[in-house]
Amino acid sequence: MNLYYVAAIWLGMALLASVISIRIAVPAALVEIVVGALAGNIPGIREHVTQTHVITFLAGVGSLVLTFLAGAEIGPRVIAGALEGERVCAPLPSRCSPPFFFLRAGTLISAPALITGAGVIGALLLVKLAAKMIGVWPVAAAFRLPRKERTYTTLLMATGLTFGSIAALFGLTHGLIDKTQYTELVTVVILSAFVPPLIAQQLFRPAIVDTEEEEALGEEDLSIIHPGGRRGSHPH
Repeated sequence: MNLYYVAAIWLGMALLASVISIRIAVPAALVEIVVGALAGNIPGIREHVTQTHVITFLAGVGSLVLTFLAGAEIGPRVIAGALEGERVCAPLPSRCSPPFFFLRAGTLISAPALITGAGVIGALLLVKLAAKMIGVWPVAAAFRLPRKERTYTTLLMATGLTFGSIAALFGLTHGLIDKTQYTELVTVVILSAFVPPLIAQQLFRPAIVDTEEEEALGEEDLSIIHPGGRRGSHPH
């Protein structure tokens, strides 16, 4: 197949995923996996999605870059902010990661395996979320966060996408797992990146009040917004 045609297909998928991610405000990496999965399973389209040696090489390089970026996101300001409980929001490395890795990871998903492995996917998702929550909840409790904020933080920290995708693709390409197992694992990774934040934002998102607005509120209103006391204090 013509090299330029293959490049146009993959670059087109990357562009489409980028546009969709901006429109719906979802991390590009997640959309890239979904776009790749659709392109790799829809008849009439999947025949044009060719994984050449160049695409495989770029996807491999992308996984290395993602690992590097994940470490680069850890900075003194973030660590210092965490030690002071200060709320510091570091940008997700997936927003600037190479798209070829996630697109290729998506194209290798098997649609029939999603149906046959639904039970396994559900069980693995519960185990994955439970394991992360067990690790985060006690730490949040040690910092004396209110219950609502503690749940919110735990759910946000229960997500995962990059390393799970890398591990699954590594296992598939090296024959450690088959395509069905790969599909189940990647689906669990995708759901873990989507479900916990959705629950956190819809049910446990803390109320944010500016200083001027807080000063204008009465003590009765403040007790509703901050059950443990005024902002900056810890419940006893």
